[in-house]
Amino acid sequence: MATVYWITGFSGVGKSILAVDISERLQAPGKTVFVLDGDEMRAIIPGNYGYTKEDRKSLAFFYAKLAHSLACQGVDVVCATISLFHEVQSWNRENIKNYVEIFLDAPIEDLKIRSNKDVYSPNSRLENVMGVDIAAELPLTPDIHVKWTPDLTEQILIEIVWEKILLHDIRKRN
Repeated sequence: MATVYWITGFSGVGKSILAVDISERLQAPGKTVFVLDGDEMRAIIPGNYGYTKEDRKSLAFFYAKLAHSLACQGVDVVCATISLFHEVQSWNRENIKNYVEIFLDAPIEDLKIRSNKDVYSPNSRLENVMGVDIAAELPLTPDIHVKWTPDLTEQILIEIVWEKILLHDIRKRN
């Protein structure tokens, strides 16, 4: 069975950029890696999913079950999704044999300053924002936990996570 790398954290923390980089590093001749990006998935999934807590949780379970199915077929999956629900995190741990949870931990206040998305802007009219309008259930036992610091660039984040993935894989084999 392949591995599911589940990257979670608030909007604007760097999940998508990290997912693309990890997938490129995991690819080897004959190896398939599939990226599930929450933003991109919303654009292709049929139905009218909004951003309510119920819609977000429903989509999170869909991503989890799709990732599980792909992994069972031998495809490594890198999933970049907010999905900050303990119920989803527990389902993943119980059902996905090779599951690696990567939590990018940045306080909303810092994301308001650094994010290029309008999600946290004082002028934003968005509703149902995770961590603002909807309480986030932060991972309790992530396999890889990276805390945001002001000097954490995208490249440094990528290198930190990649190094931790390699260490995680070595420990798993031993």
